[in-house]
Amino acid sequence: MNAPLEILKAGWLVARIERDDLTALGRLDVLYQTAENWQELLSVLTHESELCEDANESISYQYRIAELYEKHLEDVPRSVELYREILAREPSHAPTLQALEGLKSGKVEPLGAASVLEPVYEANGEWPKLISVLEVQARFSDDPMTKVDILHRVARLYEDSLRDPHAAFDVYARALAADNGNEETLGSLERLASICDRECSCCSGSLNCSARCGGWLRPASVPPMMPV
Repeated sequence: MNAPLEILKAGWLVARIERDDLTALGRLDVLYQTAENWQELLSVLTHESELCEDANESISYQYRIAELYEKHLEDVPRSVELYREILAREPSHAPTLQALEGLKSGKVEPLGAASVLEPVYEANGEWPKLISVLEVQARFSDDPMTKVDILHRVARLYEDSLRDPHAAFDVYARALAADNGNEETLGSLERLASICDRECSCCSGSLNCSARCGGWLRPASVPPMMPV
């Protein structure tokens, strides 16, 4: 919906007369939102942010600017950088964290969002959320060595921080699929095999045979399938 032209003109005149008046800028803020004039709204929000002396209100203006870039100005990379700046000032800012979670799970800039969220979740000890971030990084990694390193981090988080050796085992198995010669992966699978009651699904043989053939996928209690 477009605001009447005369209202916009009136708002513009108010802003020119009271250029550094937050109240006047606030009126213009509302007018440009109503008119969906995003570029002019960006200018007003930027000015409001610069004039605001309250730290919390300043962050609120910066968040609105970042949201504007994301949702209306089609510049998601810029919005991610602005979200990063907000979290540098206020790591617990809930709207920013929620916005980045949405991007992390979406199709535009998921890696950028994940890179911003990673240090926040790690510092706060939010291990499931950190794992979700690392999984995004692993999914989009084109380099096998990098992918394996990330999966190792995920596996260690499951084992050491979440006390879930079964989940850790499964992640190491995924790392083995990416690089079946990695010694850390093989050693971890061997170490966790007895804890998780796993054996080789293709050999049903020794630990060394099982790890190196990549068959650590079947619980030991499940008999192997007979060949047809």
